[in-house]
Amino acid sequence: MELKSMALTPAEKKEETAEYKPQAPDYPWGLSLDLNDDSLEKLGIATLPQMGESFTMMAKVSVKSVSSSTYNGKTNRSCCLQITEMALGTDLEPSAAADKLYGNS
Repeated sequence: MELKSMALTPAEKKEETAEYKPQAPDYPWGLSLDLNDDSLEKLGIATLPQMGESFTMMAKVSVKSVSSSTYNGKTNRSCCLQITEMALGTDLEPSAAADKLYGNS
C-alpha cells in the first residue's frame, strides 16, 4: 500500500481560497473571556450553558464555546464567552460602585 500526499496542489489551493474566503471577526480581539472549571465554580455555574445563550455581567456576552473532558478521573470544563456589548463609566462614586458590584443597597 502506497501513502498518498494529502496536501493541496497549487490549483486546489486557489480553488479552496476562492470558495472559502476568510471572514472578518464580528468583534475585536480581546473581547472574549475563557472561564475554566474553577472560574465556573466560583460563579455558581454547575451546568455548562448552551451555545448562543446570553448572560449579563455589566457587559452582555454570548457563549462562544463550551467543552468538557475527563482525564485520569478528573473532569475539566471550560466556557468561552464573547463580549458583545459593554459599558464602562467613571460617573459613580467609589462607594456607589462598590454597592452596585457587591449588591449592597
